[in-house]
Amino acid sequence: MPGSDDAARADFVERANRICREGGAALAGQEPDTSDQAALAAYVTDTFVPAVRRQLDDIRALGFPPGDEAELAAILDDTDAALDRLAADPIGVIDSGRDPFADVNQRLNAYGLTDCGAS
Repeated sequence: MPGSDDAARADFVERANRICREGGAALAGQEPDTSDQAALAAYVTDTFVPAVRRQLDDIRALGFPPGDEAELAAILDDTDAALDRLAADPIGVIDSGRDPFADVNQRLNAYGLTDCGAS
């Protein structure tokens, strides 16, 4: 049926963006003072990383639009890898000044997942 893949993609984008928007809202205001490195590291490993992983799980549970499975799986797998690097050395990653999600955010935004690709 013409347009069904477009409709599936639009529905997926809407639902995934909602997951990310709600997840971001739940995290808002919880960030500790960045001068307290121990508290910052604990926030990253105990709060931020698990919350984003739940969002990724929820997005995967939606099922991917036909034809987009490989692209989306790769983006979400790369997001998991960035989370792994962040969890392994939160202060080192933060102090590096480089956004560990820059690449995946660009790809998420290009797909239309703008709430998910927000830094």
